[in-house]
Amino acid sequence: HLHLHPAMMVWGRFDEEIRHFEGAPMTSVSRVVEDQDGRGYGAKIWVPNFHPVTFSVLTPWHGAKEFKESLTGYSHAAPLLSLVRDQGGGKVWEDAAGNTRVDYTMTSQDKKYLMSAAEHSARILLAAGAREGDSSP
Repeated sequence: HLHLHPAMMVWGRFDEEIRHFEGAPMTSVSRVVEDQDGRGYGAKIWVPNFHPVTFSVLTPWHGAKEFKESLTGYSHAAPLLSLVRDQGGGKVWEDAAGNTRVDYTMTSQDKKYLMSAAEHSARILLAAGAREGDSSP
């Protein structure tokens, strides 16, 4: 069985520099949505430390101008990473031609948990003073 930790990023943009890329990575976690069903399934919200390349790969594309503005605001961004403990699963196999194949689909419940974590992430960032936000697809 293949189990993944489906993930989603939510970004907050602040007027002041945040410099999230300094310091130790992933040292803070919110467990506000980690047990949404009483069985331990849900999501955790982490504060990651991203290199500029990782930041650029995860920045949503809304056009060249917006992408440039996002990258020039790198030091003013605060990312939150939501990771779901998935209930679904998938499989990995080799087909007749020798190619590796992967089949994985998130359950509707896991999608619900991920969206709940994204909503909480946005609320956390807004409460901290973010002037705008965005998310990875």
